[in-house]
Amino acid sequence: MKIMRKGKRERDLRISTQLFDEIRSEFAGETYLFEHNSRQYNAWSVSQRIKILSMITTGKATTAHMIRHTMGAQLSEKLGISKASDILGQADIRATKEFYGHSKVTEKEWLEVNGYGEDAKHG
Repeated sequence: MKIMRKGKRERDLRISTQLFDEIRSEFAGETYLFEHNSRQYNAWSVSQRIKILSMITTGKATTAHMIRHTMGAQLSEKLGISKASDILGQADIRATKEFYGHSKVTEKEWLEVNGYGEDAKHG
């Protein structure tokens, strides 16, 4: 699907059909995937909704930005910088290298940095 990114440029977003259907059923948009009362949600509103729902489900405020960086790190580790850059829709691979070209972060380190501590349940 196509989404608008910084600078009003389109980006291809790859998600599963199941996730797309779940989002569509939650927001029930007819023109836009994220809409309310036939009006498009802005980026801030979508981010706030993600943050609120993450608090409800995990007890921690997770932002869209955090999700993007987590995915970027995982993609970089599994597929390499070039493919990660392409999937993330980066205009310049140097930006991807700057964020994800560092040493591997363990799951335990990521959980601790993001405030989940050693007692975090994950699976």
